[in-house]
This record gives sequence, C-alpha cells and structure tokens, in this order.
Amino acid sequence: EVRPGIENRGMHSALSTTAHVDIITVDRLAATHAIGIIDLLSIDTEGSDALVLAGATQLLQSRRVRMLEFEYHSKGGWQRPGMLHDVVNTLASFGYTCFWQGNSGRLAPLLPWCDGFEFRKWSNIVCTWQGGLVKTLRSLAV
Repeated sequence: EVRPGIENRGMHSALSTTAHVDIITVDRLAATHAIGIIDLLSIDTEGSDALVLAGATQLLQSRRVRMLEFEYHSKGGWQRPGMLHDVVNTLASFGYTCFWQGNSGRLAPLLPWCDGFEFRKWSNIVCTWQGGLVKTLRSLAV
C-alpha cells in the first residue's frame, strides 16, 4: 500500500524544501480526467517505477498507452531480485515489447530474458505494443 507522503523538492537536501503530496494511480488519473489514450507515459520515480506501472495496469492491459518509458536502477523496489523480470513479463503479457535504451540511442531487446539483465545499474526501458513502433525500435536495436 502506498500512502501520501513528503516529496523532497531540490537537488541538495540542505537547500531544498519539502511539500506534502497526494498519491493517485495513473489509472485513476486517466479515468478522472477522461484521458482515453496516452501517447507516451514516461516514469522516473527514483525506484518506485514498478509501483507506478502497477497503478497503470488497466491502461496498459487495454493498450491505451502507446509508448512507455521507465527507469531501472538499484533504488527502491528495483532492489528486489526478479522485479524487472516480473515487470517485463507482465508488460509482455499485455502485448508490449520492451527494450533497453542506451545512452547512445541504441536499443537492445529485453526478451528473450537473461538473468544478467538484473544488474541494477541506471538505465531506461522503453516499451510499445504498436507494430510500426516495435518495428522502428527493432531497427535501432544492436
């Protein structure tokens, strides 16, 4: 269960301020504001990305997110062994194809799965279900 908390606003804690923040799932946000399709859902929540994805299950399962990007590293929920594997398998079950997104702009497919992918270093993952976008992303893959 996720509860409202405090968000640190600033790069240096001595110079930053905090604010109380409310939490809402992506599914509820889309329903509340009648958002039908999301072209790009970009998630960067410093280790809580898998929780955000869980809160977007209805949108993802119904393929109302055309392209998805999220961060992966050693913080937060990503510390749990197998978490990335579980997320990628869930997305694949919804019809998404996922790729590592490298700093050079090159991509690498995440399936078939390799246990070495659980290296917990900063990287981005990009996923889509749309055939034309999958083809384009595959053309950028190494």
